[in-house]
Amino acid sequence: MKISIEELAKLPSKERDKILNPVFTALLRCEFDNDVIEAALRDSPLINTDAQGAKKLNRIAPSSMAKVTHANTKMIAILSCHHEQTFQNILNAFSNAAFDPPYWPCEKDDLAVSRWAADQRFIEIEDDKCRITDSSGATGWIEMSKSPIGNNTSRNTTTQENPDMNNAFALSTEQSEIINTIFDKYTNGAIKDVTPVLQSHFKHLPELQIEVDTLRQKLANLPKIQVPQSRPSSGVIPSGKIAMRNAQDVFGVRSPLLDFEITTWEWDAPHPHVPERFDNYRFDVQKLAQYLYGLEHNLNQWLVGHTGTGKSTWVEQVCAHTGYPLQRMNFDADITRMEFVGSTQVVIDESGKQVTKFVDGFLPRAMQAPCVMLLDEADAIQGDVAYVLQAVLEHKPFRLLEDSGRLVDPDPHFRIVATANTVGQGDPTGLYSTAVKSQSTAQRNRYNVFLEIDYMQVDDEIALCKELNPMMSNECESFMTQFLRLYREGFANGDVMEPISPRNTQTIAQAITFFEPKIGLRDAVAMSVKMNLTSRANESDAAVINGLLDRIV
Repeated sequence: MKISIEELAKLPSKERDKILNPVFTALLRCEFDNDVIEAALRDSPLINTDAQGAKKLNRIAPSSMAKVTHANTKMIAILSCHHEQTFQNILNAFSNAAFDPPYWPCEKDDLAVSRWAADQRFIEIEDDKCRITDSSGATGWIEMSKSPIGNNTSRNTTTQENPDMNNAFALSTEQSEIINTIFDKYTNGAIKDVTPVLQSHFKHLPELQIEVDTLRQKLANLPKIQVPQSRPSSGVIPSGKIAMRNAQDVFGVRSPLLDFEITTWEWDAPHPHVPERFDNYRFDVQKLAQYLYGLEHNLNQWLVGHTGTGKSTWVEQVCAHTGYPLQRMNFDADITRMEFVGSTQVVIDESGKQVTKFVDGFLPRAMQAPCVMLLDEADAIQGDVAYVLQAVLEHKPFRLLEDSGRLVDPDPHFRIVATANTVGQGDPTGLYSTAVKSQSTAQRNRYNVFLEIDYMQVDDEIALCKELNPMMSNECESFMTQFLRLYREGFANGDVMEPISPRNTQTIAQAITFFEPKIGLRDAVAMSVKMNLTSRANESDAAVINGLLDRIV
């Protein structure tokens, strides 16, 4: 294989790095021992620290430096491989975060093809060796730890992960005789020697591996859809029982704050009202402990936060982890007392006759079951509906005046949680002023726990995007980290009024991952951000967003 630097620059990032990384690592190891390279990574302020732009590495190895080094820097290193100081400068840049380009390991300049067009340098690869050639000659052949083409094994190294296929079907003389005798007998002499059969199958393994890799990449680019659990079509509620468990075990988080018993439910069959569990969801431990405390002690809770912070998702995922059924009511201008409480309707009885009957609304149905009643957008509740909740928020029986004064007793495991963009005293920011209403002090006083749900930490949000989009490139991850950090900072300072939620972040990251191999990072970023964020923003916010993009890409 022979490829020019110009051709290499045109490749999609994943194909480019597949060639660049082993070549860069081989050249690096020609200059330094493994211990020196690993020490530079281990002691670097750019690796596994909280510094801006720092990279996370689970494993420190010489090849790790190629993974976290920007493509531009690796290209420069290959172009300058004749100069002794080249790789020393790269190691110095990892040790000193203030080191200047062009050897900055995380250089953010876009990989412009024109930058390399005039250079006639080539990378040659044969099996697991490479060399750099130009018009003046070539370097000597350098052995790589793995080849970017063909099989992934070194000539001198056989690993568990990459077994030597040439020896995978080697049989002892005794084994061969036994197997050949069996095949000869049961194939009526058609197969007398099994070795060629095995060889023919192993010959196709590289082709099959390429096909698997291609399918894996296509699968990774498909939308990530949470498939709902199967639910009884009849709507019949299954039988269940309470199981008291330690919160640390339920949520898989070890913390003294969660070291207490909580109520969980075990159902005989999938419950139609228990939300689907999202294993990638990340909880704030301190807020989770407060929320679970309120849930266990039957305290009414009010979750407040900007749009997209995940208030409703928070409630859903706690229910999903604990097995608590969820009854959710979204309040808007059309929700009336009759819909909330119930009304008298003409129905068909068991004998087929039309009769007048009171039909329970959302509230009495929810009260009579073990569940969390979620009042979504609670700061938009109309006054006549809000006052219906007074007795319910006091955990007392609810009197249905419309049904001859019938009393509805709450189930012992009936809980009330409200979510809203404000604390119920109007909107001081002006972002939600057309929708929210000031709620009465009497109603707000009946909520015992107020929790502010903020946006996820940037690193956690990007890690979640990476889990949902495993094919996301390092360049995309770096862009998303910078963009999200700057955007949230601008939102907090009032420079931009359009919020960006985890829903937006995940959509943008997924779109970039899909389009980057086709049109490059710069154009993929511009397209993805515009279709999800810029196009719905006002003119002032759009200008700020475009300014952020210009700074990063």
